[in-house]
Amino acid sequence: MVEEGHTLSHQLKRSVLHMAREGITATGIARICHCSPSSVIRIIDEAVELKSRVARLPKNLCFDEFRSVNSTMSFRQQIYPKGARMPPLL
Repeated sequence: MVEEGHTLSHQLKRSVLHMAREGITATGIARICHCSPSSVIRIIDEAVELKSRVARLPKNLCFDEFRSVNSTMSFRQQIYPKGARMPPLL
């Protein structure tokens, strides 16, 4: 029912994953299941297995830069006109 050293049941974990597939937010699932949003995110992260390598990269790649100073978030975006050459990647 519950793994040793854990407090969340297998049934709760299945319910969380089902609701996540239905598109309910982590905060919404947490309210419904009476647990914390971080527990919901941890359950989802444990269940999802991401591929670490792919055979080919996609034709278009997008990179964002993130910076946080004094709890203020900022993002950078570079848009290149169609046909313009991007600088080489390092």
